[in-house]
Amino acid sequence: MFRKTFLVCKSQFWKKHLLPNVLCNKTLVRTHNYIGLTSRIYNTSDLQHFKSNERICSHLNCLCTKHRYYSNILSGDVTELQKSQCERELKKIVELFPQPRVTLNELTTKTPQKIFEVHYRQISSAPKGRRKAAVNNDWICTYSFIWPEKMKFECTAISKRQAAEKAAIQALHWLYYNKRIDSKGSPIYDEVVLNELRTKLNESIEVSISDSSVERIERIWKDYEESIKDVYEATFKNAKHSVVTPAVLTRDSTIDEDDFSEDDLRTRGGIEVADMSEKVQIHPVYGKSITPPSESTLARRERTLRQKFEEYEEMLTPLPIDGYANQITAAIEKSQVTVIVGAPGCGKSTRAPAAVLKHWGAGTTAIVSEPRRVAAIGLAERVASELGENVGESIGYHVRLDTKPPRPPGGSILYCTSGVLLKRLHANPGLEGCSHVFIDEAHERDVNTDLTLLLLKRAVKINPHLKVIIMSATLDTEVFTRYFDSCPVVDVPGRTFPVEVFHLEDIQKKFGLKLQNSFENCKKEEGKPMVNCQEVAEVIRSVDKTQGDGAILVFLPGWAEIKLTKQILDGYYGQSSTHMILPVHSRLSTTDQTKMFAKPPPGIRKVVLATNIAETSITIPDVVYVVDSGAHKENRIREGTGTESLETVWVSRASAKQRSGRAGRVQSGYCYRLYTKEKEAELALHTMPEILRIPLEQTVLDCKTYAPDDKVEDFLSQLPEPPSKKAIQYAVRDLVDLGALTPSEHVTRLGSLLSSLSLHPRLGCSLLHAAVAGCLVAAANILTHCAENVELFRNAADRREEIREIKSKFNQTSDHAVLHNIQDEFEYKVMENGWRGVDEWCDKYGLRKDRLKYVQSLSNLHLEQLLKSGVVGPNPDPNELSRFSYVDEMLVGIILSGTNSLLTTKKHVRTKGKLKTTVSLCTSKGDHAHISSDSVNYGITKRTNKPQLLAYFGGYHSVERRALVVHKTSLVTPHTALLFCKGDLKKELVNNKEDVTVVSLPRHQLQVHVPTSQADHIVKAKEMLWATFQYYIDRDLGNIEYEETVNVSRFKVRLIKAIGRLLIEAHREYIEGKNREESIEEFS
Repeated sequence: MFRKTFLVCKSQFWKKHLLPNVLCNKTLVRTHNYIGLTSRIYNTSDLQHFKSNERICSHLNCLCTKHRYYSNILSGDVTELQKSQCERELKKIVELFPQPRVTLNELTTKTPQKIFEVHYRQISSAPKGRRKAAVNNDWICTYSFIWPEKMKFECTAISKRQAAEKAAIQALHWLYYNKRIDSKGSPIYDEVVLNELRTKLNESIEVSISDSSVERIERIWKDYEESIKDVYEATFKNAKHSVVTPAVLTRDSTIDEDDFSEDDLRTRGGIEVADMSEKVQIHPVYGKSITPPSESTLARRERTLRQKFEEYEEMLTPLPIDGYANQITAAIEKSQVTVIVGAPGCGKSTRAPAAVLKHWGAGTTAIVSEPRRVAAIGLAERVASELGENVGESIGYHVRLDTKPPRPPGGSILYCTSGVLLKRLHANPGLEGCSHVFIDEAHERDVNTDLTLLLLKRAVKINPHLKVIIMSATLDTEVFTRYFDSCPVVDVPGRTFPVEVFHLEDIQKKFGLKLQNSFENCKKEEGKPMVNCQEVAEVIRSVDKTQGDGAILVFLPGWAEIKLTKQILDGYYGQSSTHMILPVHSRLSTTDQTKMFAKPPPGIRKVVLATNIAETSITIPDVVYVVDSGAHKENRIREGTGTESLETVWVSRASAKQRSGRAGRVQSGYCYRLYTKEKEAELALHTMPEILRIPLEQTVLDCKTYAPDDKVEDFLSQLPEPPSKKAIQYAVRDLVDLGALTPSEHVTRLGSLLSSLSLHPRLGCSLLHAAVAGCLVAAANILTHCAENVELFRNAADRREEIREIKSKFNQTSDHAVLHNIQDEFEYKVMENGWRGVDEWCDKYGLRKDRLKYVQSLSNLHLEQLLKSGVVGPNPDPNELSRFSYVDEMLVGIILSGTNSLLTTKKHVRTKGKLKTTVSLCTSKGDHAHISSDSVNYGITKRTNKPQLLAYFGGYHSVERRALVVHKTSLVTPHTALLFCKGDLKKELVNNKEDVTVVSLPRHQLQVHVPTSQADHIVKAKEMLWATFQYYIDRDLGNIEYEETVNVSRFKVRLIKAIGRLLIEAHREYIEGKNREESIEEFS
């Protein structure tokens, strides 16, 4: 016997019987006309409406039945309802959610808590007669919802599964048409409720300072107003009206001191300063002032060179360019600018300068510019060896931190980096004294090369005797010939073997592979390349199986692809002794990377996985096969922000040609390109010049030193391919914000000082502040690490967790302090135990001794540059300059004062997937950020609910992560941010709380709740600190009285001590969670 139930039937049927009653119509709207046997979906109030109206009840009694009726949409027999609105809606629900029960179960996983329960029961009927057993009939399934409101959906069917399906469909129908779920079955939440949650999520930052710090700041402020403030303001006024000229580089700091005569520089207070009134001309090749040689001296030199070249030609190994020597020298004689196009291996880098030296003899004083220091040193050594000399005689080199210049008086060639040549052009715009300038590897188009071309174009107008030779490995000569007014071109063929190129469609036929993902990758219009490492590995494996002996060189975009491809190949070959899988990347140790140059024994296949560094920078001699993924990583400028973004992009056709050429160095080779011929036709002809895809702050400041009176945009418009106007505006705006330029683009005193430092302007600003704050040496170490991005650890890519643990032993909250502490301990070990003694210490932590030594040399260079800049007084006390270097909190604050970059942890409601509260890391502009896994602050968002602030510099925007990736960070307290971040502080009383004031830093969207009695002291401390920074930058050491120096110095020490104590107290309380009243060691 079936129990009576309500059947909600066809919409037209209901209107026919219930239309006279308005109340019933309202009820129908709320219930949305659900179809299905025994469906109880009314809430309590709806049933009361029905019971209170006799006419409704009479209609309902007509609808009561003991039989089962099924909608055909729910596998039933009733066909009369097909055209109803509800039928159409249910049909749509079934189409949207073909698995209704699965959809509801997935919905539960996306909500904070369980939103429904499911109950089943079977209807039993007792047949007549005592001996007959009860018969189980239909099943009833009930979905009881508690979200978004209490509601039940109940259906009956002949099976348990069918009953559940029907009830689930009805539930989904109600949820979807009441806009509680979307078409994907994800929950739709009430925006009002979500906004209310968001406003309550991020708790306010509440801090205070100790009573002793308040008293200390009050006393210092009193002295500041009485005796120091007037001195500062007078200094600022004088600096504002003084004429500032960019620093003029009269020599390179990397050249040895022995290369300079005492007459070249005058000494003032122990500091060597360029004499601007009687400027001594430094020779661009020899790096010092030289006396013009006599005719007899030049004649002797001419005879010596002639003899050397007779022996040189006898011992020479022939190269393709040797047959073009006369053509090259003839072109150089006729024109001031000549372009040499030489394929890789033709010998242009060594033989072209030697041909000039032979032709012009003792009158030759040539400079050869190389984009990399390794190339400059190596080429100088090779040319000197071919001449039968040692470096430092006729041939020399000059790179950063290392120099062996040639010996005067003439017949000399200097190999140098493009950065060194730029400094020569800065000091000597016409390169007076230089006969020839070679720009090698000009096709690489790095920033220094482009700027060099611009300055050389000016130089040939200043110095009509100067000859410029541009050497390129590609046929992209139009940009150079157009730039230098149709100059002659000498084309030299290379010494390479033919290379057979296979494209994606050819590879599939040749090896019988299906490379579906690679094909789809090629079909994407203007899309970023996505390298499928599995398919790359399959091609490598096929080449290995079917082709003859020879190394396989694989070009991949980055370390992630290299690592994954190696894992796949290791899975194929295991511990096979017949295969060598060698990754090449800067993250690996030098020992691991040098393995790629060694030729393996017969029967062993070498597979080298490399980035685009293997295109030109390194040559692996035994490569016969090249597998080209067609992708590489490039820095680009993000639209709208001007920040740097590391993106995977398609290579240019010129780069593809370079890659395939690597297979033909020793014999005929083969290149397998994992992209179609159609895709190759779409590739750019040449790689985008670096100046079009990087931030330009450093470049703009350099431009103002080359041409102080020119507008930046006007100067850069003279480049072969100028950067965009927007990119220039970003850079100028940043330098104006830093204080290096005025709004009218004039160089300030700060800008002049920064131009004398070989650091990014913001890092240079931090170094200047460190000199004032007494933590100079420590800051120099940290800032050098930040500028160079030197990887100190061996095999860092595979030791991230271990490295993080090692770093935490040196400091648990600051990567910057870790870098200094490691560097400091390294230098102490060297001084105490020598180089042999330091090896054991480096092995203990897996550190790279060569990198630490490199950083030490660079750090010393930066210190030398700063001491000569004039920001510190005469005869500085080294102990005073590093008096507070041990205070890590002060160090981080000093870094923050220049970089002005903060990350903040923020809570937000996550509605995608399961509704929950998450903590994310954001920049001051609201962009998402990610801390790399080797940082001591990795996972900071999961450690504490308290808002956290982190100082950082640099990083790059990752397209894959859609976030700024940062490698070096330091936790800072709100006190540090308020005091050291650039920008004015604002105060505002909290509503209904007169004893609490909000001190805010608008540019970082930072609001800190401080006791009202202490807010003024924080503002006063910041004013004194930044006024002191500005005073030491603006002061004129030549016009300052001794008494003023002593008084300001004493005031500065008291101020730095007070702020240092405040920062340590804050760090203990806010970050470490300790009692700030614990004794603080008195500063020495």
